[in-house]
Amino acid sequence: MAQVVLIEDNENLRDLISINLTTYVGVELIERKTAKEATDLLSILPSIGLIVCANRIASEQTGKLLAKYIIENNLDTSLIILGDMPKDVP
Repeated sequence: MAQVVLIEDNENLRDLISINLTTYVGVELIERKTAKEATDLLSILPSIGLIVCANRIASEQTGKLLAKYIIENNLDTSLIILGDMPKDVP
């Protein structure tokens, strides 16, 4: 079963994405609250196939931090960023 990490602070959107991914795609969903929690997880589970995250959680540039981590660690992890995309994301 594929593993997907979800980072979204809007509870309604998080529930909607979670239900759709688990019901219709059949993935194992792992929820995290910050980019740091997600990168800590990736350091022990580098085979995670997909991360879905809000571009920004509070003041954290979640999408940018995760993109940078994935590139720097040469991971084969796809990233879907929800919201406005910062211009300086690699």
